[in-house]
Amino acid sequence: MTESFREQQQKQQQVLATQALLGSLTTQTNHHPLLPYSSLHSDNVMGGSSLLVRALASSAPRRPRGEKKPIPETLKDEKYYERRRRNNLAAKKSRDARKQREDQVGGERSVCHA
Repeated sequence: MTESFREQQQKQQQVLATQALLGSLTTQTNHHPLLPYSSLHSDNVMGGSSLLVRALASSAPRRPRGEKKPIPETLKDEKYYERRRRNNLAAKKSRDARKQREDQVGGERSVCHA
């Protein structure tokens, strides 16, 4: 008796869900296969923080931005300006958070090299 394609997909999804659940219950080490140290060891080597290791391990190539399209003046209503204001605040918050992370990593780096 052969299984339908849908039944095979459902079984595969159940297996993946089970593996994900079991994986979330086990102790995880944030070890990247290209890095020579596990995050536990990097904590000892880098003065107690694996922030830099995680940043290097998770750096993925970014997609290029889409081309800017000018918005016609007729569509720039109050709702548009409110969206722009919220987006500008979110961008500022993101820049500030990135600068703070960079400053924190820089401070830890200077402590390690002192």
